[in-house]
Amino acid sequence: MTLHDIGEKRLLLWLGKYFPGMERGVIVSNTHDAAVVRVSGNVAIKTDTMVITKSIPGITPEHIGYKAGVAVLSDFAAIGATPKYATLSISAPRKMTFSDFRLVCSGVRRSLARANVLVVGGDLSEASDLSVSISLIGKGSQRSMTRSGSKPGDLIAVSRPFGLEPYGLKVLAERLPRGPLEREAVRRFLFPKPELTYGKLLSTLDFVHACTDSSDGLLISIDNLLNRSLDASLEHLPAAGALLKSGMDKETVASLVSSGGEEYVLVFSYDQRRDSELVRALRKVGRRRIVVGRFVNGRGIVRDAARKGKPVDIRGWRQFES
Repeated sequence: MTLHDIGEKRLLLWLGKYFPGMERGVIVSNTHDAAVVRVSGNVAIKTDTMVITKSIPGITPEHIGYKAGVAVLSDFAAIGATPKYATLSISAPRKMTFSDFRLVCSGVRRSLARANVLVVGGDLSEASDLSVSISLIGKGSQRSMTRSGSKPGDLIAVSRPFGLEPYGLKVLAERLPRGPLEREAVRRFLFPKPELTYGKLLSTLDFVHACTDSSDGLLISIDNLLNRSLDASLEHLPAAGALLKSGMDKETVASLVSSGGEEYVLVFSYDQRRDSELVRALRKVGRRRIVVGRFVNGRGIVRDAARKGKPVDIRGWRQFES
């Protein structure tokens, strides 16, 4: 059956049952014109939209829904917030099958369940392309992190290695032969993990000055942390060990790591004098930081330290440009 066969009313009733949306703190939930929830303190709010204009073999509607959920959760991680409620809006072609529609919802529910997020409402509309938009409401930390605030001398670090997720996309898009590395890369691409716990920890440390998440590429993330009075000196590419050991040529690895995107890794700056404190704090939760460079006085340019400070070409995904 297609969405046209079922109709809007029946789909909305089904959605209301699929996402129950009721718990203590929820006053009005699904199937009504708007949701009503109890909130207090600092309230964090974020909307993220994923639009699918072409299909890639191996990426199912469930993967699309899952990644849509991770994308918005990752933005909460970047400010150290705790997600609580979500609204889900889906625009889809009328010829889309209900089976595929259900898989999209399954992916959304699966990703949001990782963070105990309750879907309390949303919207349904017809469009030529599939679009999944998720809005989160939650609790902001006492010290919400932002992209601004980096200072000269700050170290630039990331929460985990880069490169496997964009390589997974490359494997699917180019239908490359799959060995152990390729299978793991595809898995990492299809089921990325938001750094919610890591972000919450960073938000408790007053020497962490700025933070963002990397879904569009490492270089773009570093560029987002810049201001007009700073340059970023890039000293190390945080390539995944499996890529370095694969025999892949260095240029391909560097491209995947610097501009591939899809990782949902946290990129942040902090006071280098308190590096040992950060290491100890992260060790307590079984995590580490990877230092990739530092901020220095400048004019808003990312520079390659290994090439005598030559400006780096910022590549990656930018809406309306890439």
